[in-house]
Parts: sequence; structure tokens; C-alpha cells
Amino acid sequence: MSYDVYIFAKSSKKALTKEAFTKYFSERAHYEVEENDAYYHNQFTGVQFSFSFYGSAEEDVKSFEKDDPTAPPYPHIVFSLNYRRAPFFSIEGEMELSACVKHFAAVVQDPQYSEDASMEYDPEIFISNWKQSNEMVIRQFLAKAEVVDTMPTAALESDWHWNRECPKLAKKFEGVHVAPVVYVRYQGQVRRACLWTDAQPILIPFVDGVVVVRDEIRKRTEESPEAESDMAYVPFKDISSLLKDCPRGQAQIQYIEVSYKRPSRFIQDYLGNKPAANKSDLKVLTVEQILPRETVGAR
Repeated sequence: MSYDVYIFAKSSKKALTKEAFTKYFSERAHYEVEENDAYYHNQFTGVQFSFSFYGSAEEDVKSFEKDDPTAPPYPHIVFSLNYRRAPFFSIEGEMELSACVKHFAAVVQDPQYSEDASMEYDPEIFISNWKQSNEMVIRQFLAKAEVVDTMPTAALESDWHWNRECPKLAKKFEGVHVAPVVYVRYQGQVRRACLWTDAQPILIPFVDGVVVVRDEIRKRTEESPEAESDMAYVPFKDISSLLKDCPRGQAQIQYIEVSYKRPSRFIQDYLGNKPAANKSDLKVLTVEQILPRETVGAR
């Protein structure tokens, strides 16, 4: 189920074209264009949504009655953002929706908000209405759901800001991996975490724990010299103590700057000797699986 906004030209003299649609989205970051669809996926924030171009009623996946006064004119673009998501999905989606409407000097139709055939786009109306509809859909989902993974809204938004800034921080800290905040279910609890591979140089945000991905630093024995890589969950306080000599910094979230050329033998051994997490105990979640705790608690 998705929130759909129809985008079209103010006059037929400046109608949208498939060529203009393809060119516009092909040149924007985080999009993959396939035929009439432009799929947005930000690998840092995990946010996804889509824009689709429909040149005629025959192409449209949604059927409108021939004389339906609310049917959007063709050609048009449909922006679709799924429900049952954290609130920041609407904020990131709105940025792209605003940019699209502005670029094409378009008007919109928002059937979730108004029966008007066309209206000027209003970012505040979109975000507010999506959030209200999203909360309603979440509550309907909760009536049937057995297990729900949640995080406080403030934490979700703070982590989203950090993740959005990861590319900029990576340019500032050249040669250092800037770890996005991810969410894991560890021993039955959802926790804020980041992934750290083989003790490589990294910016570690202040989280609940660090998932150490071990390949080169994994302890291998004579009995199993070709053992596969594994993961270990290490509480953040232990990581902070291990890296007590590394500088701290502040961006959207506090972080530890681990910028050595290569890790010391002590650090490699410390991380390599941590017990591997059972696959049943540790699962990395997608951000789409995490719901705002306040909404879930309000059922």
C-alpha cells in the first residue's frame, strides 16, 4: 500500500514527455531508471520510493473511469511512497518530490488529501498527511502482527541525519570508512549498531553495539584453516574502551575516529578472539522493518 501523488504540467502546451522524464532521473543520485520507472534507493539511509511515467490511459496500471473528474490528465508522473515506514521516509521522499515538481513546473493531484483535480504542491501538507495515513496503516498492521521491531522516533531521525551525511564525511576523512547506523536484532532485542570489517580505518558512530565482520582477522585453526568469515557483536562500551586513544568527534551523532594505517596486533587479536554470534542470535535488519516506537505503543 502506498501514498501516491500525481504530477502533471500546468498546461497541455508544456506536457511532460518520456524523454524529459528519463533524462531528469538518470542524472539524479540514487536512481535506477527502467523503462517508465525511476526507482530511488539511498544505500546510506535505506530509503526507497519510485516515480513512474504514464503517457496514456493504456499505459496506466490504475484504471480511471472515462468521465471521472478526478482522473489526472495524461501524460503524468506518479510518485509512490509505501506506508509502514519510519517518519523520515516522508522527509527524504518530500525532498525528491519537491525537486521533481519544481523542475517540471508542475501541479499535483493528491487524492489522499483532496478531491481537487489539481493543486499547487505543498511540502507541509504532503508530509503531514503521509504521516497521519502511515500511523493509521501501522495500527491496522499491528492488529495482526506478532513481532514488531521498533525504535524511538528521535533515534530514527538522528540516525537518518547521520546516514545522509556519510558521503560528505567520507570526503572529509579520506581513506576512512564512515559507518552508517544500522539496526540489528541481537538476542531478541533491537539495537542500534554499525558494521566494522576486519578492524579497518573507520568512523564509528556512538551506537549500542558494533558488529565486527571478520574475514582476515578471524581466528583459524589447523583443523579449520579455510573457515568462513563470521560476525561478533561487541557492546559499544567495550569498543570505546578498546579505542580509548582514538579521537572523538561530533557530527549529527558523536563518533570515534579510527584513522590508523593498519590496526595493531592487540586490536586485531581482541576483535578476532571475540566469540562468534550465532546466526539465530544476530540478524541485521533493513530500515524498512523498523517502526516508530511511539506509534506502536499507541495501539
